[in-house]
Amino acid sequence: MTQTSPPGPGGVARALIRRPWIAIAAAVAVAFTLWVLSTRSEPHHVRVALPNALSLVSGLDVQVDGVDAGKISKVDYRDGKAVVEMGIDDDHWPLHEGTTARVRYGTTVGNGTRRLDVEPGPASAPALADGGIIAAQHAYPTVEIDEVFNTLDRRTRKHLQGTVKRAADGLSGHAGALNRGVAQSAKGLTATSALVQDLAADTGAMRGLVVNAHRTARVLAARRDAVSDLVNVAASTFDEFGSRSAAVQESLSLLPGTLTEVRGTLRRLDTSVDGLHPLFADLRPGAASLRSLAPVARAAVTRLRRVAPTGTGALDALGEAAPDVRALLAEAPPVVEQLTPTLEKLAPMLACVRPYAPEAAGTLSNWASYTKNYDGISHYARVKVTASPYSLNSTPDFTTAAYMKLLPMLSYALPRPPGLNAGKPWFVPECGAGPDSLDPAKDPEDTARPGGPRPTRAAKGGTP
Repeated sequence: MTQTSPPGPGGVARALIRRPWIAIAAAVAVAFTLWVLSTRSEPHHVRVALPNALSLVSGLDVQVDGVDAGKISKVDYRDGKAVVEMGIDDDHWPLHEGTTARVRYGTTVGNGTRRLDVEPGPASAPALADGGIIAAQHAYPTVEIDEVFNTLDRRTRKHLQGTVKRAADGLSGHAGALNRGVAQSAKGLTATSALVQDLAADTGAMRGLVVNAHRTARVLAARRDAVSDLVNVAASTFDEFGSRSAAVQESLSLLPGTLTEVRGTLRRLDTSVDGLHPLFADLRPGAASLRSLAPVARAAVTRLRRVAPTGTGALDALGEAAPDVRALLAEAPPVVEQLTPTLEKLAPMLACVRPYAPEAAGTLSNWASYTKNYDGISHYARVKVTASPYSLNSTPDFTTAAYMKLLPMLSYALPRPPGLNAGKPWFVPECGAGPDSLDPAKDPEDTARPGGPRPTRAAKGGTP
């Protein structure tokens, strides 16, 4: 039998080089042993029973008020419950009755690790014994993601997937805006916190808000189809706004100047409102009569719709002629300056003509009907000529007043005031049509004669 000698130091080194996993496995075993020993080195222990202990293993952190206070020492399962034993250091011992234990995710994005958050009970409560147990009503397991999704039916999960996909498509390419939004979210969260504190301080208002929200939700659920149509229309509207964002942005850039102009207009209008009240009072009878004009206006609008294409063509032609019109307007100021004195003289004349507008319209209407008859040759008009015995005498020897006494069936007016034909004369003294225009004794032709009115025939000894 041959006896082999143990390998020397050089042989061990060569063996480790040929088989490096042996050294790695030994190092892992040593580290694991030290880690396990460290989890059991806490001086105090307390237990808590949980419905499950998913991903809870020995060595995970235990925190008290957000500070590391120990490690999980052991996890056992008894009577369908997970009994977790925690090691607590001297700085956070003793714990008192009322202490709560919550299972938390180990990291903000991790699902494989966990930790236990311990919130100590009030210091006035009795202390827990070393090795004691936290009451079951004070143990809170974490809510797993699959439990959340299990509360949703298949149809809801499908809609949720679509929502998440559309949200991802909408957020794609907007990382910069999202970063700015997150940077500004602190102020919004502060305001939200103040709002929540105000709501918590007024429980009555909060209760009313919840009840009214429930009623609103029930009404909306009963009118689901109408709400769906409204949402679809709103979506189409926002899509239209999005497709025209550049035009909307340009309009918004012009809005401040427009608002400034509107503010000035409203300021001027405010001083004119008092003067508008009498105007509206005068317009009220006419406005009440507009209802009878509705059929006529409807017919006019119908005709206007027919001629709209022609009007469009005219506007197009006007657009083509715009350069020539612009050149004409450029030459207009000198002409307007020359017309100003003439227009100033014409203004009082037009002011005297304006009251006779009804008479002018009646005259045109009468003349239009005067020649409406026609025979086999052409239009014709009937004329009745009346003449007095004095028609051939253009300058009678007696006054107008004396003449009117001879013919009492006649009435006198010179010049005729507006509205006389309707029996409601509207005197315009500044235009010469004052009350004296109805007095034959004040005939302007008599009073304008040299030496005053002529004597009557009776004064001369003649017979009228």
